[in-house]
Amino acid sequence: MARDKENRVTKRELVSQVAEQLGYTQKQVANVVQGMLDTVIESLADGERLELRNFGVFEVKLREPRTCRNPRTGETVEIGEQKIVAFRPGKALKEWVQTGEMGSGFGQADLDNNSGRSKSSQTENGSSA
Repeated sequence: MARDKENRVTKRELVSQVAEQLGYTQKQVANVVQGMLDTVIESLADGERLELRNFGVFEVKLREPRTCRNPRTGETVEIGEQKIVAFRPGKALKEWVQTGEMGSGFGQADLDNNSGRSKSSQTENGSSA
């Protein structure tokens, strides 16, 4: 089954879109994206669970040994236990995919509010500016 090339985004296209959106060079964004991917891979290889709030959870699961059949020969084949990477989408991601609209669950405003601002950036009533 051939995939439709119009319905996918490559890493290069992702880097280009993020660079344009944020005003950074593609090289800067490419370094950040690759660094993030490397960290995700290292975390999973170490057996850690990676949770990105409102996006989803990546984790390594153990697939039990099983008996399968070779489709060409019909021969029975034993497959040992394997580690697999599983992704479970978060609530906000599910909603975004269903509606096509990004809600207020996660976005730049949330990143700004949680970026460790000093107390001087807060308004008089104690909320973030």
